[in-house]
Amino acid sequence: MRNVFAILLAVSVAGCSCFNCKSPSGSKNAAAGEYRVLVFGDIHYEGPQYHGIPGMKYRTKFSRKYYEMWQKEMPELFTASAALLDKDVPFVVQLGDFIQGYLALKEQRAKMLDDAFKAVKKYYPDHKLLSIPGNHDNQCYGPKSVVKSLKDYQTYAEAFTPHIAKELGREIKNNYVIRHGEDLFIFYDTYIKPDDSIKFLKETFRKYPRNRHVFLFTHLPLFAACTASPGWLMPYYRKVADILFEHNAIVLAAHTHVPSVIKVSNGKNTITQMVASSIGFAWNTGKPFAVRCKNFDEMLARVLPARRKKPMHKKPIDYLLSLKIESYELYDNATGFVYLKISDKGVFAEFYTDKSGKPAATKKLK
Repeated sequence: MRNVFAILLAVSVAGCSCFNCKSPSGSKNAAAGEYRVLVFGDIHYEGPQYHGIPGMKYRTKFSRKYYEMWQKEMPELFTASAALLDKDVPFVVQLGDFIQGYLALKEQRAKMLDDAFKAVKKYYPDHKLLSIPGNHDNQCYGPKSVVKSLKDYQTYAEAFTPHIAKELGREIKNNYVIRHGEDLFIFYDTYIKPDDSIKFLKETFRKYPRNRHVFLFTHLPLFAACTASPGWLMPYYRKVADILFEHNAIVLAAHTHVPSVIKVSNGKNTITQMVASSIGFAWNTGKPFAVRCKNFDEMLARVLPARRKKPMHKKPIDYLLSLKIESYELYDNATGFVYLKISDKGVFAEFYTDKSGKPAATKKLK
């Protein structure tokens, strides 16, 4: 048997391995192409036991807040989402920033990644738990004598990716694909060499040119979706969009902590992007789901003029303005979890923001 870690660390994407993911139920609905997928945004697993260098404090004030969140709100959030699971859910997806990270030692990062997966998996023992890396999953912090780089992609590949490979029952690389019925699910790593991910994307569509629905899971958004950091998008976002437009794809992203649904057209085809947030201390607040920005003009009005002039923000905003923005909504009080309802009738996102078991809002993605 080949060394699985050597495979996991490989960046080459040629000949990606895929499989037809079958619902564990074999239910009538699943056979008919009707099923759901449970989706989480950032969850930032944290704990003081991982910060083991004497004299070092938490990297940010949020580290302690995230730890406190994991003592109460996150177990409640996962329990509420698991209560709605059924056999029509083939897998559960987390969209990156599984951990808070910012640790100095490789051993600390590996331990946090391993513990984080196990902490979430226990809520979904009979369902595949899948994820992609976020910036916090690769982030380092500490004395220069200990930390050689601010980013550590190797530890994620060694400590976390094997969990995903075990869930799927096959070897995977940085990017991977699931084919479920007639639908294509692409797990897209925005933190490796961009040329390799673009190559992977093109090869995937050469292999699977015809699909009912195409989903791309990514941590960094494709389109500007946050007033605070509209320019923090995936590398080569224009090239990725050109490819996805050809397939009327749905993009599921995280990172911003601001839930949103955006639909954009290039004049011929469309891409819908949904951003999810699962930050525990912002859910179950008792406040109603609300639309913060109901169109792109309102979003621009909230972006400071000085920020809009910065190249990293101006370019993605100008790019969006060059396209047809069919709808653009940013939400307040929409943090929690999302169930995608997928069928021949389309794709709908149900936003659950509290423990009631009832969706706070349903948005049509396609």
